[in-house]
Amino acid sequence: MIVLTEYFPFANTARRAEVLQSIKDNCNVECVERIILFAEEIPEPDREVLSSFENIQFVDTASRSRYSDIFSYANKNLRGEVCVVCNNDVSFTDSLQEAANIDDDMFLCLTRWDVQEDGSLKFKEPKLSRKHSQDAWIFKSPLPQKMVDKGGLFFGKPGCDNMIAYLAVVSGLKVLNPAELIIAKHLHLSNSRNYQQNSLGTPAKKEKIGHHSLYMNVGVTNKLTYDTQNLVYKLQQAWRPKTHVFHGDNAVLKSMELEERLEPIWSKFTRCS
Repeated sequence: MIVLTEYFPFANTARRAEVLQSIKDNCNVECVERIILFAEEIPEPDREVLSSFENIQFVDTASRSRYSDIFSYANKNLRGEVCVVCNNDVSFTDSLQEAANIDDDMFLCLTRWDVQEDGSLKFKEPKLSRKHSQDAWIFKSPLPQKMVDKGGLFFGKPGCDNMIAYLAVVSGLKVLNPAELIIAKHLHLSNSRNYQQNSLGTPAKKEKIGHHSLYMNVGVTNKLTYDTQNLVYKLQQAWRPKTHVFHGDNAVLKSMELEERLEPIWSKFTRCS
């Protein structure tokens, strides 16, 4: 299995240390054959540390990477491989092995487990709705070309994860979130963020990208079985009127039906995000 992630040189020293630790932890996961780091810039001290691991490969980029860049790389260079794309502060337990034989048309979106001060893990529950966030994505290369063509979103932008889940659904992939089976650990004790939060500790409204009609809500499961009943698609933030909330097969069909009509809105948040 191949882990692909973006290296971003955070100015905050504690935050940078968390990212380095997460990358190093992934080097020690038994089923991970290689870690590919996409980076516009890596400070020399960090590069020296990371270069000490034989299974780390660097891909130098001219600008900050987007999902589309990593999806494109996987399609061109990793055909037939199980690819694990994740935020750079995420590492995995050996439970990652569960995804080693996923079906060709599956796209796993994993909600994270937050690392606590004492080293224990706490599941990231949604604050106000069933719109679980995701910090890792697993698939077998190649992906449908639509994932490359429309995946021009930056990592770490609030809302990008649910947009990627939506994109996978309208690209014809079987989207599921087996976060109770495959543990994605999120190391962010520094609480240093590059966006503003509201009083609830979630991203401020102005920080979010996308629109509710471009989000797919993917419920959590404990098995690698695709079930559309875990999908919810809403045309607005509220749960009413119920006529604007779609579950299961209807969530898939309605998102596909509206894709072309919503394309102008989608385009606003991709290459210009």
